[in-house]
Amino acid sequence: MYLRTIYRIFIGLVMVSACLDNKNEISSEKSIKDQEIEMTILGPETYIITQISVDMANELFSKYAEEKYGYKVNFIAKGAPFTNLLQHASLSLATRSQEFNLIVSDSQWLGTLAEHHWIVTPN
Repeated sequence: MYLRTIYRIFIGLVMVSACLDNKNEISSEKSIKDQEIEMTILGPETYIITQISVDMANELFSKYAEEKYGYKVNFIAKGAPFTNLLQHASLSLATRSQEFNLIVSDSQWLGTLAEHHWIVTPN
């Protein structure tokens, strides 16, 4: 189960990098080269997958982004109690706060998140 969760997170990271690969949609004015970006992952505070995701992303994706695109990225974890995680994520998504870049959620909440169009199919 843990490996499947890690796999899903990295599929998300690959999708992000694939979007960046589309040179037609990125103008030179929007270039992030030579910048440092902080990516925040929201997850259950006691869930080991949240920290493993951050560690792996910093080790693997950060190097890839710097080598391929020329920007530095640092992933950090922000935890919330499991019982409040959906509420925390929903508030951030509803207000479009952009507080979190990735959210580790329980599959039981996918319906709620999709109902509000917070989960979308990438083009």
